[in-house]
Amino acid sequence: VFAQESQPRVILFIGDGAGISYWTAALFAAESLAVQAFPAVGLVDTRASDSKVTDSAASATTYATGVRTYNGAIGVAPDTTELETVLEMAQKRGMATGLIGTPHRRRSPPTSRAASWNGRSAGRSWTTT
Repeated sequence: VFAQESQPRVILFIGDGAGISYWTAALFAAESLAVQAFPAVGLVDTRASDSKVTDSAASATTYATGVRTYNGAIGVAPDTTELETVLEMAQKRGMATGLIGTPHRRRSPPTSRAASWNGRSAGRSWTTT
């Protein structure tokens, strides 16, 4: 039996819409939360590029690409150019990737990791990777 080197793994859990107040309320309701056992926990500022109030498409694009975009856009910059997602970056490096979402596929948070849509032309089809 040959020992294989362990490959680094990144698992990103996103509590869509869950901010500090939600985690605080959950801790008041329970003695402990499973999330407390995670080795790293962080917060992300996902405001839209065109508004202080963001929708899930713009927010999810920020998670997936690191770039703020306008409300209604998925996987594209404010100028509508397609953005490279963290999954695409990992694939280019030869890494295995996966995407799991609990809502149906066309919802913004999971979709933004694997597709782009500029939200401005109703007839445009999705571009998927």
